[in-house]
Amino acid sequence: MQQSRMCQLQVEMDQLRTESEARVTRETGPIQEQLQLHVQTVGILVGEKTELQAALMKSQNIAKQKASMYSHLFLM
Repeated sequence: MQQSRMCQLQVEMDQLRTESEARVTRETGPIQEQLQLHVQTVGILVGEKTELQAALMKSQNIAKQKASMYSHLFLM
């Protein structure tokens, strides 16, 4: 009798474990998808920031060159 009760409890425990694992998988699936989308978004934003910084530096260099050119014209 004790043996059958232990077997029954083992089956119940296995069932609860399986249900728990299924619930965790079901609940974390959408969260993992959302996290992956955030990672992709951050990657895109970092790339855009790099491009904008390069464009800004180029514009600043052009502005410095023109400012230098104009200052030489006014000094003449």
